[in-house]
Amino acid sequence: KMVFLTRGPLYLVAVAATGEPAAVLRRQLALLHSQLIAILTVAVERALRKSSRFDVRKLLGGVDALFGTLAHGLTWDPAY
Repeated sequence: KMVFLTRGPLYLVAVAATGEPAAVLRRQLALLHSQLIAILTVAVERALRKSSRFDVRKLLGGVDALFGTLAHGLTWDPAY
């Protein structure tokens, strides 16, 4: 199953083979979005709105482990 969530200039995608309902996957994407926004600054969000080609991956270089842990928790913890 594939679910998309658009929040402002950001597009988030969840791909799951676990049988979770689309609504659950959207809630998980919303949680990841909240975490992402907590890390990024307003200036970066403005830059994204101005240019869809702005690549934030370099700015997020140190948070791979954080997002990996969060994604793993979303996969295995039914509380999410």
